[in-house]
Amino acid sequence: MNKIIPILIIFLLVMSSFAFAVWEEIPKVITIQGKLTDATDDPVTDGNYDFEFDFTPNADGSSPPYIYTKEDFSVYNGIFSILVPIDTSKINFDQALYVQVKVKGPLDESYQTLKPTAQITSSGYAFTASAANDFNVRGTATVGGKTTLKSDLQVDGKTGLGINNPSEKLDVIGNIYVGGNGYVTISGDAIRSSAPFGFFGDDENPATDDWTAQIIHTGGILAVKSGEAYADYKTAIPNGGIYSRGNILTAGSISDPDSEVTINDDLKINTIDLSTTATNTLVNDGNVVKQRAPDSRVWGTTLTDGAGSSGYIAYWSDANS
Repeated sequence: MNKIIPILIIFLLVMSSFAFAVWEEIPKVITIQGKLTDATDDPVTDGNYDFEFDFTPNADGSSPPYIYTKEDFSVYNGIFSILVPIDTSKINFDQALYVQVKVKGPLDESYQTLKPTAQITSSGYAFTASAANDFNVRGTATVGGKTTLKSDLQVDGKTGLGINNPSEKLDVIGNIYVGGNGYVTISGDAIRSSAPFGFFGDDENPATDDWTAQIIHTGGILAVKSGEAYADYKTAIPNGGIYSRGNILTAGSISDPDSEVTINDDLKINTIDLSTTATNTLVNDGNVVKQRAPDSRVWGTTLTDGAGSSGYIAYWSDANS
């Protein structure tokens, strides 16, 4: 056996760098076919032959990371067709690969290396493998490179970013960035948190800076520009509420049907309308303005204890009602 016809490599599948289990498990097997001839181009003698297949990224067949042997394979009229299982833990099909075939006949004492070394090529339909129309994952999908989605992504289970066992539909350990004119829409319940969280500016670092932005907590506190630790404003308003070290602007009303509203600094209001159905109290640094009669009204810009300028229907103080 001194001469052979070049080996014809036929692939029944294309391996890739993806490590995944799809609904129908891909058989990690390729078919290698060829014909063995002697020096006169006649088929070799029928019988059992031993084969060795060396897979390597080197065109000269050197340093093969994966070697498969098939012993006592029946060859008839010089033709062989062998299924070769592939160990993808030893060789990746995301690079140019070559296979070097070695054969040992019934009368040979050692393997003979067939020439030339054959390059592994893909079948035509395998070119669509990089753009699969449907991708159903049954097990774990590991992607080593960039993934681009040109349509919708539907996830029936839970998605974790930076976490192996997500507890919610979307569970993120790390930062989420929404740029441009993007926004986040919440159509269900309000934002919930098991611990304080904040909204920080570009020059603020939540890991090192004070929480000087808005902080929301499930304990019922909204702190605005607090610059203080959560424990500080939790002590200030233990029953929950709004805690602010800056200005609060509202186009609507601020009310508490169950208790008084206490302000520890200046209060500037364009109009005060005291209810005619109940006694109301406005507290400011210990000074109390009380409603004396159901139909009393106060408006204007100047009201002095005991005397008032024109334009007032009624005015009073603790000393003069």
